[in-house]
Amino acid sequence: MDDIRLTYNDAALMRAVAAGDPGAFQEVKERYLDLVSRTSFRILCDREDSETVTVQVFCRILDYASDYDGCRPLTEWILAATCRLCHIRLIRRMFLRIFASLPDVYVTSSPSLPWEDDYISKKAWEIYCRSCMKLSYRQRVIYILCELEGMSVSQVHYITGLRPSSILYCLEKARERIKKELNRYGKVR
Repeated sequence: MDDIRLTYNDAALMRAVAAGDPGAFQEVKERYLDLVSRTSFRILCDREDSETVTVQVFCRILDYASDYDGCRPLTEWILAATCRLCHIRLIRRMFLRIFASLPDVYVTSSPSLPWEDDYISKKAWEIYCRSCMKLSYRQRVIYILCELEGMSVSQVHYITGLRPSSILYCLEKARERIKKELNRYGKVR
């Protein structure tokens, strides 16, 4: 027998989640788990923190599903929550560093890949994390959303609440800083 699957539009899906439909929540997880996980990992540069934020985002989706009004795409609503929780996590991390409770992040959390790619991936991850650490939180989020996730300025405006001119300014500064850091490790065009 063929598996007939209902697909919801964003507003109907969130109404179903708010009503306690486990199938609707499963669909939200299937649609957005990779995006939330990937975005939080890129912002935080730490797998453990990223997993914590991902769980928190989906808990918030359950708790606040009835608050979703459908005016904007669900992707943007979920990414706004992801960015807020990442910001809180970064502040927490800053305080832990002040008290010397946390080692350098890029040393502890490179992505896991097959052993033959491990050395290259660790070096690339270290360069990426060092570059990101040079960015302010705003620059990091804007760079990740625009450059790595391919979002438009209007989408980033909704997610972050920043003016489009501020987004463009932060994006340009982030690009400059990333390029400067990458140039330290080799020729970048």
